[in-house]
Amino acid sequence: AMIRGLESRLIPKFFTTVGKMKVKTPKYNCPLDLYSETSMDEMVSGTSGLDPEKLDPNGPAYDKFKKSKKFDPKRSSVLLVLNDQLNGDFAVDTSAVKEARMEAEFASGRRI
Repeated sequence: AMIRGLESRLIPKFFTTVGKMKVKTPKYNCPLDLYSETSMDEMVSGTSGLDPEKLDPNGPAYDKFKKSKKFDPKRSSVLLVLNDQLNGDFAVDTSAVKEARMEAEFASGRRI
């Protein structure tokens, strides 16, 4: 990203981690002053959510929303590892990796 830039016509070509991200807008019909800082942050970062109450229950967007996957923190192995590390457990279980390698060696008939 530091060499090629972020490759968007709305974002400057340079990359920096200092300060807020600058948004470059096309010439016409972009009233930046009408948006609050919070709205601009949501538009740039893509963290805004969808309010299901505003969707038509009979429409295709509602069906698509209902079928979409939702994040379940109880099923996240990344969060489990982070919690373990927060509690001081830095052990790494490599048994699954070793088992997968052994299966791959056996299936291909060669050693990896």
